[in-house]
Amino acid sequence: MNKKAAVRLSLAFMIGVLFTVVGLFVFYNISNTFLGFLIKGQAVCDDNLDYYNNIVNIIQNLEPQKAVKEELVDIRNNCALIAFSSKKESFVSKPDKCFQKSCLCMCYIGAKIGQSDCEKAKYCESFEGIEEINGAQKINGFEEQVYINELNKLEISRIDNTIQILI
Repeated sequence: MNKKAAVRLSLAFMIGVLFTVVGLFVFYNISNTFLGFLIKGQAVCDDNLDYYNNIVNIIQNLEPQKAVKEELVDIRNNCALIAFSSKKESFVSKPDKCFQKSCLCMCYIGAKIGQSDCEKAKYCESFEGIEEINGAQKINGFEEQVYINELNKLEISRIDNTIQILI
C-alpha cells in the first residue's frame, strides 16, 4: 500500500470516528429529552425533598400558640409544595394518600398553576390532629391556599388545630 492510500485510509477512519462521536452525542441529548417528557413529574421533584422534609418536620413539631418558625425554601423543577385541608376544597384535586386528613404534598406542576400531578404525588404527609393548613394565596377562586414553587421565606405557625403557612 502506498503512502497516499494510507493517508486516505487514516483520514477516512478519523472522519468516521468524528461522525460517530457527534452522532452519539446527538442521540444522547435527544433520548434524554424524549425520556424526560415520558418520565416527567415526580422524579424531578426529588431534588426538592430536603425542603419538603424540613417543612413536614416543622409542622409535626410545632406547638400551638408558640413562636412562628421561619424557613427558607427554594422549590424548583416545575414542582410545588401544596397543602390540603381536611375540611376545605383546593384548587387541585386532593391525593388519595391524604384520605380525609390535612396534608402537605410535593407535586409536579408542569408549566402552569392548575396543571398539577398531585393525585399521583410521590410525597404526601398527613397530619394527625390538624384540621386546616391555611395560606394567604387565592388561586382560581379558592382562598387561603398554600402553593410554594420558588424561593420563598415561609412563616409557619400553629393556632389550635390550624397550621398557617405565610410567604
